Amino acid sequence: MRATILLICASLCVVRADTFRVGVYVPEYRMENLDENVFAAANEGYLFSVGVDPTTGTLRETSRVLTMDRKLPVAFRDPAPGFRTYLVVGGAGRSQGFPAVARSAKRRKVFARSLLKFCTRYQLYGVIIDWGGNPNMDHFHTMLRTLRSEFDEAAAEGEKALSLSVTLHHWLPLRDYSSVDYVHVLAYDIPSNAGHSTFDDATVAVRAILESGAPAEKIVFGMPLYCRALRNPGLVKSYSEILRETSGLQGDIAVHPDGQRYFCNGRETVRRKTQFARENGLGGIMFWEVGHDPADPDQSLIHYASSVSTGRPREL
Repeated sequence: MRATILLICASLCVVRADTFRVGVYVPEYRMENLDENVFAAANEGYLFSVGVDPTTGTLRETSRVLTMDRKLPVAFRDPAPGFRTYLVVGGAGRSQGFPAVARSAKRRKVFARSLLKFCTRYQLYGVIIDWGGNPNMDHFHTMLRTLRSEFDEAAAEGEKALSLSVTLHHWLPLRDYSSVDYVHVLAYDIPSNAGHSTFDDATVAVRAILESGAPAEKIVFGMPLYCRALRNPGLVKSYSEILRETSGLQGDIAVHPDGQRYFCNGRETVRRKTQFARENGLGGIMFWEVGHDPADPDQSLIHYASSVSTGRPREL
């Protein structure tokens, strides 16, 4: 399993405690042609991603999430009330700077101030740090505590109240749950002959985290909007491609004209996972990634999951 965990540190941001999160990653290559219909269903968007300079702690490659004139993509400039936009730092080969930053008190502080400055300028709700790999947990713990302290101190002094998120690709020590608001579990890419994110495998992963003592309300259940070939999981197609190129899904399986059988999370599995999140008191659900979902709201899994989360499932 690719046990990626997203941690959102407590902040002074005002969010209703009963808000059920429906979030979606938006990679840089999707931002300019983003279908704004998605924001009628999702209430969080994650701009993926920028890097951090290991020698200074300042942000770099911010142009990845901005337009040529240094503005946010159009779809993010005037979001609907209650929509929350996060900046992702790291991931996709951009995490190399984290170890050096985490080891240095000076660089940790510079990193925190750089994040505060960027998010204040662009009115972002928070930050996601996608460290990846296998970080030194003591260094990670120190960075997490430093960033939260810097963010909360800035908010107490009247600056922007900023939520902090961090992705991990391994187990999260319980000592750190007291520092976070949410933990996003990317319950997909699980090695299995049945498919990379079956309902049973994904919920087993989430239950294991809950049984370790993690509070349910801090867990956000991740789902894929892409499909993998069962015989060759390296072959990947988006859910929207599968709908266009095949006669549709039977359960979670689609037979492609190339002869491959692809496993997807179809509507029924998305419904069951969303209901699982609701019934177990989880903090919400999230998806990778926005461009894999059909633009048509009637076919969109994001729209469907959002409707299920409200108790009024959208019908075809």
